This record gives sequence, structure tokens and C-alpha cells, in this order.
Amino acid sequence: MRIYLDSNVFRYLEKPENSEFYELVLPDKERNYYCFSEAHIQDLVRDQSDKKLSDMTFMETIVTKNCWYHEENKMQVCFNTPLEYYNNHLWNVGTDIMTAENTVSATIRETFRSTPLNWNQLIDNSQVPVNFPEDLRAILLEPATMLDFMQAMLNLTENLSGEQPRF
Repeated sequence: MRIYLDSNVFRYLEKPENSEFYELVLPDKERNYYCFSEAHIQDLVRDQSDKKLSDMTFMETIVTKNCWYHEENKMQVCFNTPLEYYNNHLWNVGTDIMTAENTVSATIRETFRSTPLNWNQLIDNSQVPVNFPEDLRAILLEPATMLDFMQAMLNLTENLSGEQPRF
């Protein structure tokens, strides 16, 4: 059987106080395939520190080289460790566009800056849940540009790991 663990399960298993559960998983690898996907790596890439690399090394103790990824509208399998998969791909394209000092990125930013987004024409204020985060409410209900929206979404993904209870 193939078993796909959520990123939160890996974080849980990595904690020393949960070693008894981790010790149950390791021998089970002889009967089942534990897998990871590019989504796990995308979750880790948000971390700007090198901790993501040790997290990938820990994941490897469980998933070895069992990787699922999406390509051409179907799921594929490759035999890479999490670290190998990470090293074989570009992960910061969105943030690179927002921060790179080159002509292409600057042109894209200017285009996004001049592209208005008025979500308030599509979303009625009464449709937004009461507990919807205030900082996101503004980006949806007040006129903004595509650049404003992209920056807000990038900020959200950077903060999401630590602030998941907000959602």
C-alpha cells in the first residue's frame, strides 16, 4: 500500500516527544511505501532558513525515494529523495519576480502594478465570513492592483505555517 503523510504528520513525528510513533513507522516501511509530493517541498520552501533542508532529510528517513509529482494533468512517480527533488527544481519564481533587479522582473512588476483588481465588484461584503482575517479582507474588498494582490498572497504563504490557527 502507498501511504501519503500530511506535512503536519512529518512535523509531529520529528519531535523527540513523539519518537514512539516514529519508531512504529520505520519498520512498517518494509510492508508499505511511504511517499512525499512536490506539495511537501512547496510547504517547506516557504521557510527562508536552512531548517527546511534538515526537515527534508528527516522526511527521507520515512519516504526514502518515493516521490509523487503532477505533470501534464496526471500524477507521476520519480525516485528522488526530498532533497534531490528540491535541488532539481526552481522554487522561488513568484518571490523572484517580486524582488529581482532585472529588466524582465521589473517589467512584470510594472504590468502588475498597472493592472487593477476590483474583487469588490465580484464579492459582496456579506459573503465574507465574519472571522475572515482583516488584513485579507482589505485586499478583497478594496480596489487594488495585481501587484498588491500578489504581494499579499506571498506574504500570506510566508506567514501561513506559523499562523495556521487563524484559518
